[in-house]
Amino acid sequence: MQGAVSKEGITADLEAMKATGIAGAYLMPIKGIPEEPFIIPVVEQLSPLWWKMVDFAFKEA
Repeated sequence: MQGAVSKEGITADLEAMKATGIAGAYLMPIKGIPEEPFIIPVVEQLSPLWWKMVDFAFKEA
């Protein structure tokens, strides 16, 4: 989401999803990086780092 991706954020989101009973998700890259990024480092969609974060999310889930 706009380059704001971190392992800590992924873990927190997955834990919150589990706590509310969400048992699945759909992954779709949307919206590019804003002029003023939300977090640093920025993770650009479909970049090698982005795919590493996707892999982490799958394993974490």
